[in-house]
Amino acid sequence: MTSLPHQVVMTLENDPPVIEFTPRSFGRYYLIDKIAVGGMAEVFKAVFLGLRGFEMQLVIKRILPHLSADEDFVEMFVKEAKICVELRHHNIVQIYEFSRFTEHYFIAMEHVDGKDLKQFLLRLTERKRRISIEQAICIAHEICRGLDYAHHKKGRNGESLEIVHRDLTPANIILSYAGEVKIADFGIAKAKGSAKITKAGALKGKYEYMSPEQARGEEVDARSDVFAVGILLHEMLTGRRLFKTDSDTATLEKVRAVDISQPINMNPRISPRLNQIVMRCLHPSKTSRFQNAKSLQKALLSCLRPLSLSMIEDQLAETLQELFEQDRQHEYQRERKYKARARALQSEWNEEEIDIVQDVSQQDPLVELSHPDKRNFAWGAVAVLLLVLLIQTLYTSPTETIVQRNPSTNLVVTVQPADADGHLLLDGEEQGRGSSFRLENVQARSALLTYESEGYHNWQQNIELQPNQTHHVFITMQKNKTK
Repeated sequence: MTSLPHQVVMTLENDPPVIEFTPRSFGRYYLIDKIAVGGMAEVFKAVFLGLRGFEMQLVIKRILPHLSADEDFVEMFVKEAKICVELRHHNIVQIYEFSRFTEHYFIAMEHVDGKDLKQFLLRLTERKRRISIEQAICIAHEICRGLDYAHHKKGRNGESLEIVHRDLTPANIILSYAGEVKIADFGIAKAKGSAKITKAGALKGKYEYMSPEQARGEEVDARSDVFAVGILLHEMLTGRRLFKTDSDTATLEKVRAVDISQPINMNPRISPRLNQIVMRCLHPSKTSRFQNAKSLQKALLSCLRPLSLSMIEDQLAETLQELFEQDRQHEYQRERKYKARARALQSEWNEEEIDIVQDVSQQDPLVELSHPDKRNFAWGAVAVLLLVLLIQTLYTSPTETIVQRNPSTNLVVTVQPADADGHLLLDGEEQGRGSSFRLENVQARSALLTYESEGYHNWQQNIELQPNQTHHVFITMQKNKTK
């Protein structure tokens, strides 16, 4: 890691101050902390609380109410969300669910324990340090991996989906404390670019990370994302913002003109070969750039030899852990406290549900309860009771013996990373191979769930399958590390 001269700085906006957050329920999730608020959505850390202490941390991106009310935006957003959920790659943040709760559309996605590239570069600048050239190459290389997968993703009909990210910024590149690199917000940018929303109504992207053709409002393809990778690489290697100016108009003009300096002029440690790669990414004409992310990925890999990617990933992990050691401890304590509050909230709500079930048969169904969630549950309980009475009336008589059938349930299993592609077993019985499963009409019981995949540690957990429910299990596999 090299020192960063005072005159060479990356000016990034500081994050807002950390404030106290009150955990709250949100559908089947519990929001435990607020991460960010933007012009389109609020982002929360969340937790899914299951039986016997099971919990899974994830991220909820909740669309702001005024956008949820815009039918054009929602229609395009739903279309893109359907595409995004199909993107299953270890360099892409996985989307688990797109749904709506009350007036809010939201996305439930993978929680990556780490920091985004913006926070990473800012912390380095604060310490008067610069990212190592090898780590910058590694990050760009892993971004290209995710992009190549997305650019070539095909639909179920076999046709290319022609996915272009369009919004590759430091804030959308997530670095885990284990050295992983993941792209976030796939498809969101495409929905944003199509929506008719500005300050008065039209949505804007990050001008300083656009390609010149995107800045001119022309049609874009995968080579536009290649240009964006070039911007990120240039900024990591030089410690300077490439196109950022004091005004949007000036920034757009600079992007359209591709008014840039070669990175080697600002950082003599850059090799001529790497300098050439960056400048080819940033060529004004898309026909003169790398024509796809795969070719850029291979070119970057050649600059790392004789070092291996795994070695650089380990170095990246160590750097992140060193820079954010105090932050991690603070975040852990904060999350622990908020999760405990969420557990208490869950227990309190469960007790309320029991009370409602006990009282509902004595209540007039037309009496409105004070709590909207209680009201919904009460109506549901009434409906269940009426259904039970109807079934008994239709299928039983005073002299009949009622034969109880074995109650069944549904089980949905999602595995990360998706390329683990292993075997799922329930009480030792093979349920299939893959990374996503839906088992229907499973006998309700206490069962042992096992997932096995070559190159990964086996995963096992006892689960309680309650009758007449759909159980969601999220499995994160850990790779075997070979020495």
